Amino acid sequence: MILTTTDSVDGYTIVRYFPPVVANLVAGTGALGDLVASFSDVFGGRSETYQRYFTDMYAEAVKELEHKAKILGANCVVGARFDLDQISGKGMQMFMLNAIATPVVIKTPSEIADAAEAKARETAQLELDKAERRERFANVESVLGLLSDPEMAEQARSLRRTYGRGVVASYLQQKASELGLEGMEISEDDIPETF
Repeated sequence: MILTTTDSVDGYTIVRYFPPVVANLVAGTGALGDLVASFSDVFGGRSETYQRYFTDMYAEAVKELEHKAKILGANCVVGARFDLDQISGKGMQMFMLNAIATPVVIKTPSEIADAAEAKARETAQLELDKAERRERFANVESVLGLLSDPEMAEQARSLRRTYGRGVVASYLQQKASELGLEGMEISEDDIPETF
């Protein structure tokens, strides 16, 4: 997963945004760590003890942001911001790291084109299926004609068992409209006792 402090990733387009994710970490250095770090304050130089704490905290924050983003379905995290604060008191030091970022889904131009092409094929197939179904039902003039379709009959049986004939009539009326059979009026009395 890509995690960046920028708002975009070169070569990719953001196709979906998720709500921001947050990571809050608080870590104490411990008395020994403070003692070792104090030598660096007195004699100068870099405190490897604190550097190690900071490195570990940043790594943990990044890991948490990525984990939360992955749960949402993101494949990238943009706009990451990190804020480190020191909390001192009673001779002890603690560090608090707050991190926030926006999970997103990114795709390359070719991935976007492939997805659009697949969607167009799916839409075309649905339209073809719809046209074939309308043609198949073009000469249907009765409820029995609609119920000759196994899928429609099965759904009608299920509705009848659960809700009664009135709901079946409404269902079949809706299907007749979808098939372009506008002149067909279906009432509860048109539903056969057995089908």
